[in-house]
Amino acid sequence: MELVSDQWQLEVEMGRVLRQVEAAKRDLEVVEEQKEAAAAMVDKLSNEILKLQKGVKQKDKIHSAMMRKSPRPRRSK
Repeated sequence: MELVSDQWQLEVEMGRVLRQVEAAKRDLEVVEEQKEAAAAMVDKLSNEILKLQKGVKQKDKIHSAMMRKSPRPRRSK
């Protein structure tokens, strides 16, 4: 009788541990999905920053060219 009780307790414990493992696995899957989403967002933001930097450089070149071509005010003595 004691052997049956020990086996039953072991099965109950194994079931509990299995549920914990399954819950941990689901948690890891969620974290993995979040990690992938974060990596995709980093890539998207990096690309957007590069576009903004190119735009700023282009505007700076245009501004510099306009400043060189604009007439300079004369100083009166």
